[in-house]
Amino acid sequence: PQVTVATDADFARPANVSGDCEWFPLDTKVPGIDVDYTAVGAYVSALVLFFSGALLVVLGPVGDFGSHRRATLATCVVVWASCFAIPVAFTGTSFYLANAALIFVGATAWNFGNRALRNAYLPLLVHSDPRLAHFAVLRR
Repeated sequence: PQVTVATDADFARPANVSGDCEWFPLDTKVPGIDVDYTAVGAYVSALVLFFSGALLVVLGPVGDFGSHRRATLATCVVVWASCFAIPVAFTGTSFYLANAALIFVGATAWNFGNRALRNAYLPLLVHSDPRLAHFAVLRR
């Protein structure tokens, strides 16, 4: 198979598309920080994982205590939903940095809640499975 290489002309705005439509940027660097768009995505993903891991160390044991597990999971869901819903309402360019921060906080809350708190329910789910009840009797 023949490999084709994309050029800047492949990403140029077609003649029939108006100027107010945002199109593929010919300059792949984020304005102001001179970093490639895809690199920014990778850096932010790494930061979300880092902060989720830090939260896991600090708040992870909360999932092991009955009522705190549910309350902390609910808090993570509220933070996640709020942080992803607010940017939808504020789309102006002056809100880009604030929206990015909200998305970062929301992604961190979701990742922490998903990993630490939802997984804390797994032993309870396994223990309550009727197909595994005879194993619990054998362990006693």
